[in-house]
Amino acid sequence: MDIMLQRILSLIPDRHGADAEFARSLGYKSGNVVADWRAGRSGSYRGKLREIAEKYNCLLYTSPSPRDSTSS
Repeated sequence: MDIMLQRILSLIPDRHGADAEFARSLGYKSGNVVADWRAGRSGSYRGKLREIAEKYNCLLYTSPSPRDSTSS
């Protein structure tokens, strides 16, 4: 499990139904997606990083991709 996912999961309270509530707050129809993240079956959380950062009022730092740099 990567550090991004660990940090995202740490935002979810430890109570019944919290995974589903969290997933639905991000626009997922099913709360099962969080179980898929935990099991490594899905990495869809990567597409929701900006939304999660906004929801929890935190900054999202990204490093430039090698594809972003131009060669002269």
